[in-house]
Amino acid sequence: MAATPSRARRRHLSLQDVAAELGVSDRTVRRYVANGDLRAIRVSSRIIRIDPADLDAFLAAGASA
Repeated sequence: MAATPSRARRRHLSLQDVAAELGVSDRTVRRYVANGDLRAIRVSSRIIRIDPADLDAFLAAGASA
């Protein structure tokens, strides 16, 4: 079964996905999350996901990579 466009848009990003998009390390993304600069969802004790809308807000707020 193929994913609907709305489901594809709502996919949460991994730290590695965000790091690649920003051109930084995943450790830097973890720091943004820990500092409260970038909102994230903790799926489990080791898994963190970022909503694409939160990444867009982070970039719109003037965050520089």
